Amino acid sequence: MAIVQKKEYLLSFDVFIIGLAYFFASGMCYPCGVFRTTTGLFKMAKFSMLAASLLNLVLSVVFGKIWGLFGIILASLVSRLLTNMWYEPFLLYKNYFEKNVIEYYVTQLVRVLLLIMIIVLMTPIISMISIEHLYIRILVKGILCVIIPSSLLFVLYKPSEEMKYLLEKIKEVLLKIKNVVFKRKENVEV
Repeated sequence: MAIVQKKEYLLSFDVFIIGLAYFFASGMCYPCGVFRTTTGLFKMAKFSMLAASLLNLVLSVVFGKIWGLFGIILASLVSRLLTNMWYEPFLLYKNYFEKNVIEYYVTQLVRVLLLIMIIVLMTPIISMISIEHLYIRILVKGILCVIIPSSLLFVLYKPSEEMKYLLEKIKEVLLKIKNVVFKRKENVEV
């Protein structure tokens, strides 16, 4: 199996980073979008989606002419930041939860800062790995990129109610798997 390693087929680093930022922002918006849909707030938020689309279209043309592909992805990120990322949580907290949305914004900001901290921590660690074999290098870096940030997040979020809930659900799933495995063993032995 041949691996394409020609530079002209690779995205530039800045396009890669802005693409990751857009992907992360989309993931941050997803829970609010699910709540918006299930709570019936879609009608109230439809104009923000229209505004985001129009803004994205205009900015994509302008930024695309200036910065190319980087500008087009940046336009998508900027339009999302200026519309959906703040307005949908605002609607949800105001009309459904009947709470102040500031706590949500602060939590999201802390998560972004935590992600930046993890990236700053992981970059030198990952750059120190210089294994010659490509697949082994990717495997080792991937394992480190899962273990170190996951351990850090586990330690930071262990006292939270969300982590307690998640751990309880994991425990339930593991018990179900254990029961299924031992039932199969018992059936095989009989």
